[in-house]
Amino acid sequence: SCFSLLDIIFTTYYRKKIMETKLFCGTPLTSGLRSEIGSRSIEPLLCIPYEGKEFVGLYLTRQRPTLSDIHEATDYVFSSLQTHCPSLRCDTLPLAIFPQAFLG
Repeated sequence: SCFSLLDIIFTTYYRKKIMETKLFCGTPLTSGLRSEIGSRSIEPLLCIPYEGKEFVGLYLTRQRPTLSDIHEATDYVFSSLQTHCPSLRCDTLPLAIFPQAFLG
């Protein structure tokens, strides 16, 4: 029926405008890493909360990132941390990748 078609169109439009999912790539913000970073801003890296923990990293900008995009983002996060914190051993930091949904 016509009502069902309008309902589907409205729901699809509504979901596109309301919810966005982004993939985050980073590392847990441990007390050791926090002390290394100190009060410095490491732009464009972000500190974000996720499931009761804090992470430092960035959101991938592509809507459907490839494995290559994830590798590039990982390299960028760890090289940025290494540049700003030369004494930090980035090769020992764990990698964290997770999706986050944003409602707006």
